[in-house]
Formats: sequence, structure tokens, C-alpha cells
Amino acid sequence: RDRYMGYVQSALLYTTPSSERRIRVITICLPVVNSLQDVYDHVDVLATTNLFAKSVVSQVLQHKVELVSIREKLQQQCVDIFRQYRVNCPQNAKQASVFLFPDSLRHFPLYLLGLLKNYAFRPSMSEPGSDIKGFLMEIITTANDHNVARLLLPRLYAVHQLAKVDVTSPQATLASLPPSLPLTVQSLSNQGVYLLDGLFVQFIWIGTAASAELLNAVIGRPTLEGVSTDGPLAFSPAPTSQLGTNIQSVLNALTHNSFLAPQVSVFVQNTSSEQAFLSMLMEDASGVGGLTYHSFITHLHNQVLASKAT
Repeated sequence: RDRYMGYVQSALLYTTPSSERRIRVITICLPVVNSLQDVYDHVDVLATTNLFAKSVVSQVLQHKVELVSIREKLQQQCVDIFRQYRVNCPQNAKQASVFLFPDSLRHFPLYLLGLLKNYAFRPSMSEPGSDIKGFLMEIITTANDHNVARLLLPRLYAVHQLAKVDVTSPQATLASLPPSLPLTVQSLSNQGVYLLDGLFVQFIWIGTAASAELLNAVIGRPTLEGVSTDGPLAFSPAPTSQLGTNIQSVLNALTHNSFLAPQVSVFVQNTSSEQAFLSMLMEDASGVGGLTYHSFITHLHNQVLASKAT
């Protein structure tokens, strides 16, 4: 065996539909490195996030650990990761004012914040309810890296910028999307229309100053006059709206091969129903503790510096 390779083997004992007992063995070999920096440089952030999420579900379901304790442990594990990275950084890079992290884990704190704010891991069993929490945990248990990422961090797009969409394939359609925006209300303009796409939600937000063309593309009317906004509206583009057709093509591509195609809900700025949309903006002060992404990063940085001092 190559001394620069490591081997991992797992075995699954199972029963076939014809009642035969079988064992499935999987073996992989992985390169072993001498530098911890090499490990940090090649971390898969989506796989790491998925591992953390599945670990939390396992602790809740198998060991009956309180969510409050699990959430604290989760944050401490994140602090330990970045503390160890800081310890191994060159001395001249260790400025107290700089939060040091490898480029591979640049977005890990944001995924962790999404994990902490997810309904499945909120401490109160009454929000949103134990049945929904159980459903979300079951999904996390079996979901792949990409779907867990979509569940924790939806993507926000300015769909009023959809000038032309390539519909030759779902992949080509998604390539027509503008870059995703930060999940904060600061990304929204009252003259625009935005799509928030998650694993189970597809929300469209309309600004109060949106043009008649944009309104036609989303609700099939040139004005909001006479439209009840007490609850979410249905996505119903005017048949003659090219933008509406483009948005529909994007919605179809986003749910292509998905095991669940959520109903599209439309929300209008400054209405009572808008809160459902705003609660999904993870970088703002939504969810447990009211932490913004900036305050969460500051908290992690301070914890890293404190643990280094001790």
C-alpha cells in the first residue's frame, strides 16, 4: 500500500426484496498530506455544511440532546475550525482586526448562520411546530449537498433584469440568470421584482414602485389597485408578457428533476404578508437571536480571538 494514501471502508448489511441477506462494501482511497494548510485549501464547503446539518439531526433524534446545547456546540465547532487555521497562519498575518479564514471556507459562516436560523433547529417547538421540524430533519437526513445548501440558504435574483433567456435546456436557462444577491433587504429596490428560490419555497417580491410592465409579468395586471394583499398572491403573468414567460422558464428550470415543485407565492412590499419573504433573508436580523450576518461574523471573530488567548 502506498504510504501517502489513506483507505476508508464501510459495510452495509441489508435484506433484498426476495429476503436475501447481503453485505455491500465500499472502499475508497484518499491522499494523505503533510500540511494542515493543504487540508484547509481543499475543504468542500457544501459537504462540510451537509455533515454539520446531518450531525445536528443525529444528535436530536438519537441522543435527545436539547437544541440549545446543540446550537452552542455547533458554533463552538466553527470557532475551533477558524481558531486552528489562525494558529497555523504566518505570524505577520495575525492582525487582531482581521478575521482569518481559508478561501475554501469563505462562505461557511453564512451557511452556519442559515443552519442556526432554519426552522428545523429553532429551540422553540412551537415555531413552526414539531411536525414541520420533523419533516425538515427527515429531508436533511437524506438530502445531498446541493439540496441541503438550498434549504439553508435560498438564492435571491433580480428577475426584472431577465432580458433574454435561453430555453434550449434547464442548464442554459439557469445560465441566463443574473448573479445571485446577498440575502438582505439592502439588495431590494422598490422598483424591482425579485425571486427567492429555496428547496421548498419560490417567493417573488414586488416593489411598490414597480412598473406596469413588471406587474403584468408577475400578476397579469398593470396596477395593484383593487388587489387584496392580505396574503400572498398567485404568480399569473399576462400571456403577452415576454418577461413573464422568461420568469416562468426560470421557475421550471429551477425545479427540473426536483422531488418537490413548490407553489410560487408573490409578495408586495410594505404589506402584512411580506414578512414571510423577509424572514428568508438570512443576512438580516431574522430568526433566533436577531443576528445579522455582520454581527455573527463579529461574534465568531471575537470567540476565535478569545479562545486563542486562553
